[in-house]
Amino acid sequence: MASKASRERIQELRSAARDPALQTVLLRAFDTPEGQDALREAFDTDERRKELLAALDTPEGRDALRRAFDSPEGRKAIAASIAREIEARQPGFRDAVWMDAKIFSSLGMGPPRFDTRAGFLVELVRLSWKSDAFLALFLYRVRKLLAAHRVPLIPRFLHRASMALAQVSIGDGAVLEPGVYLPHGQVVIDGVVEVGSGTVIAPWVTIGRASEALEGPKIGKDVLIGTGAKLLGPLQVGLKAVVGANAVVVKDVAPYTTVGGVPARLITDRRDDPEFRRLRDAVKEKLRQDTAHAANGASPATDAKREGEP
Repeated sequence: MASKASRERIQELRSAARDPALQTVLLRAFDTPEGQDALREAFDTDERRKELLAALDTPEGRDALRRAFDSPEGRKAIAASIAREIEARQPGFRDAVWMDAKIFSSLGMGPPRFDTRAGFLVELVRLSWKSDAFLALFLYRVRKLLAAHRVPLIPRFLHRASMALAQVSIGDGAVLEPGVYLPHGQVVIDGVVEVGSGTVIAPWVTIGRASEALEGPKIGKDVLIGTGAKLLGPLQVGLKAVVGANAVVVKDVAPYTTVGGVPARLITDRRDDPEFRRLRDAVKEKLRQDTAHAANGASPATDAKREGEP
């Protein structure tokens, strides 16, 4: 049952949706730094967020929200907001390329061959020459850097070059953390997608949206995606999960599990493995210690230094 405050918010949304002039004013106001700060502050507490979600999680609220953005200005505002959010999540260019080169060198072509900037530049040229997949990933990183600086046209040419050279198509909404490994090309990543560091994506893999919705999969760290797999829709793939070859994944995949088939189903669950339990317990203990240190107003590094002092 929606509270009185929630019902009032619904009524406000419906009123705004019916008034085109107010709709335009609100969209323009929220498209400024001051407007965004004001909107963020208005719902920066759990109680206020719950009220807003309760208001929107009703037929009236959803209808009001749909009407509020059922205009060219509204759609443009939504697209601009999504683009800003994606841009803010993009990793730094230097860190991303450095880690990409590290993982390509270590997983595909022997141990990393560089520790210095000069060695890195040499390795960058070598990897670009020997691996079409690395070159495509590097062009994607350059493309996102140029797009962030509002450079026109060139990012489109780089996207076409990635597709022509390695058949790698990475959409504008994708966020690839530093250190993603593509053994070969023939990879499609589209929609609002996140791929974690250490993830290996084999050839003929498609990662993207399943319908008109923009949201696609969120891939955790150190995930292995087998040849020909399809991951579709707003799902999550957990840490160190394995997706078998030619699997079609349309639901969440738990950490440390292996899935396969059409549609994908659980094959093995490594969470019962003693090594996994040992790592899990170690992480829990580390979090407990960090929480205790924070509560005492001291950092673990400071305490460790004190313990080492005579």
